[in-house]
Amino acid sequence: MVFQKFTHKGRGFKTRASIRSNGQIGFSHGVIRRFELDRFSHAVLYFDPDDGMIGVKPTNDSNEEGAIRLTVKQNTAWVAATAFLDYHNLPYAKTKRYELDSRDLDGESLMVFKIGEGLGEESDEDSAEEDTTNVVDET
Repeated sequence: MVFQKFTHKGRGFKTRASIRSNGQIGFSHGVIRRFELDRFSHAVLYFDPDDGMIGVKPTNDSNEEGAIRLTVKQNTAWVAATAFLDYHNLPYAKTKRYELDSRDLDGESLMVFKIGEGLGEESDEDSAEEDTTNVVDET
């Protein structure tokens, strides 16, 4: 039997996304690790109205159509998504969390979550990592 030492204390590994009350789509530390978000500078947002799913494709191509800045900090990441949420009439008055998964889109990995299957609203304590500065959507 071989024991493996666990050295990642204090860090979450669940892959979750949040639609935040300030219009950001935020990503947990687990998402940053699994999808290596620290390697990307931008993201492109997708919406499937039939299934109620939001897709996010990380990219480094700032000239890709629809590309918006992806901000990655130590334990959280986010994109300014107010224009996207408003365009698709998606609510964001209260911050809500969602389980995040991946799907293939034309040979590329797309992070996806179903907006009808939220994990509930975050408390003020849960959203403490949220960036509360004025958000300007780069679309």
